[in-house]
Amino acid sequence: MDDNLNVEDAKRGNYVEALDPGLQYPGPKQRSQRHRVWNNLPGNRDFCPLIYRTEKLERFCTEELKKKVSDTIGKIHPDLLSRAAAFLLQKDSKASYAIEGETPPENRVQRWGKAIGQAGQKDLTEEELLRLQEIVIEDRRFVDMGWREEWGFVGVHNRVAGKPLPDHISAKWQDLPQLIHGLLKSNKSLIGSEYDPVLASSTIAFGFVFIHPFADGNGRVHRYLFHHVLARKGFSPKDL
Repeated sequence: MDDNLNVEDAKRGNYVEALDPGLQYPGPKQRSQRHRVWNNLPGNRDFCPLIYRTEKLERFCTEELKKKVSDTIGKIHPDLLSRAAAFLLQKDSKASYAIEGETPPENRVQRWGKAIGQAGQKDLTEEELLRLQEIVIEDRRFVDMGWREEWGFVGVHNRVAGKPLPDHISAKWQDLPQLIHGLLKSNKSLIGSEYDPVLASSTIAFGFVFIHPFADGNGRVHRYLFHHVLARKGFSPKDL
């Protein structure tokens, strides 16, 4: 609640970690002297999703995937690599629209592909997220652009009664400023830490689409966020 209790600071005792690293993946440590606690939560009070350690994730984390990527790419001719990357980028761009049941013109797909290709070059801010939505949405006649100012859900409507049948309930639109602020703050913290790149990208991308801050374009922007975090943490080779 961001309100100090009327009790004295802890004076004795060893510092303990807020999060048990044996159970969940911790973030960078910050010392809370008042409580004699190491705050190692991978987030903040506004946004802090936790990832449980599992045998499967542990195997991936110890496989040095970043090194495998670098070693594999180093054996491929640059021209072939460039063509393959361009093809996959365009394919992913088309797929991101197909999921939404849209068939955009080729220039729209190329524009979005170019945006993904530049992932990691700009800091992730509220203005940058809004810019990405504008690239995604072509026909804005029926879409309220910017942050959602109404209730939202992912799902369908009952054809008879017209009632919503949600698969996912979006965050309250009144909470969006706080949630997005927390997500961006967490993103900056995780990128600047030793937190696993794949786990970090999953945390930020999942958190964004779970909050669902836009009326439309959430899914495609969340795909961009994977690329952004991986690039910023040096997992993806430069310019790829």
